Amino acid sequence: MVLSESQSEEKQHLKSDVRIEPVGVGLRQWEEDDRIPLIDIVRREGQIIYLEGTL
Repeated sequence: MVLSESQSEEKQHLKSDVRIEPVGVGLRQWEEDDRIPLIDIVRREGQIIYLEGTL
């Protein structure tokens, strides 16, 4: 099977790193927590994903 250039780009876009696990954080914890290093790193480098029906 040969993929077109756009299909190939889509397939690459859908790849994910299975070692990465989502970490749920509430709004208050996101805004105020200064004890968990992971939250600080994500604030600086991460991407917020809003769930459907929230905010």
